[in-house]
Amino acid sequence: MKIKNGVLLACILTTIVMLCGCSQYILPKQGPFEPEETGAAGDKKTEALLSDGIHVSNVDELLAAIAPNTVICLDEGEYDLSTAFDYGLPGGTYYKWEIEFDGPQLIIEGVDRLSIIGAGADRTTLFAVPRYANVLTFSNCSNICVEGLTAGHTTEPGYCTGGVLCLSDCTDTVIKGCDLFGCGIMGIQAFNCERLDVSDTVIRECSEGAVQITNCADSTFSGCVIRECGDYNICIGDCRNVRFTNCEIDGEKYDDFFRVYDVLDVLTKKTQVKNLEKKLLTLKIKYYKKI
Repeated sequence: MKIKNGVLLACILTTIVMLCGCSQYILPKQGPFEPEETGAAGDKKTEALLSDGIHVSNVDELLAAIAPNTVICLDEGEYDLSTAFDYGLPGGTYYKWEIEFDGPQLIIEGVDRLSIIGAGADRTTLFAVPRYANVLTFSNCSNICVEGLTAGHTTEPGYCTGGVLCLSDCTDTVIKGCDLFGCGIMGIQAFNCERLDVSDTVIRECSEGAVQITNCADSTFSGCVIRECGDYNICIGDCRNVRFTNCEIDGEKYDDFFRVYDVLDVLTKKTQVKNLEKKLLTLKIKYYKKI
């Protein structure tokens, strides 16, 4: 009788485990971050996401769809964030409008497993009008994907002090197949983030630089193009494990220029600092650490 009860209990536990495995959102991912193979718009993986996602065609539909465990598919077209019906008001459950000097900026916060996928960088564009506002900011989010779209400020006279994409206290973020343009001061800014993966993305014509990452761990850039940005193409401060692979910077190609290493450890080795700094200055890349 005891043996039969043991077998029955084992069968019940096995059934529970199998049922739990049917949903990808029941248990969080464990172990090292491995970016999903989302691919550019048109790839099989992305096509599957698009078929299961929420399709939107205007800014209000985009904002209404922001929620955890959600794939938002932006149809072809232009999305001017200033046209939102609640523009400058408190916002929704997972987003808010933060007032800057010349207008509100959109902040998506506290979301896990949100994907925003455009129809392609040449077919979907996300705009911000205020020059002091970031186009899109993520705060305290995890497992975020932004793919297949163009983002930047509208082409109006004036100097920008806001960036394009800004990440603050985020983990496991994927940016893929995007075109990020100025006059925004920076194409991508990341503060206190872990496991940022940027691939096949163009960052161009930003007024101060292309990438700024501060106090971040495990940041990877692959197949990216950086051109015609400001004083510093890349600014890295107090980071661990930064890697650029097969990227083009101002027309020069660099395959695995940055290897995976601790930036602070390298800078403390006096024999390597001089040669490293010379090469970085040539590419308008700046490293710094807190004193």
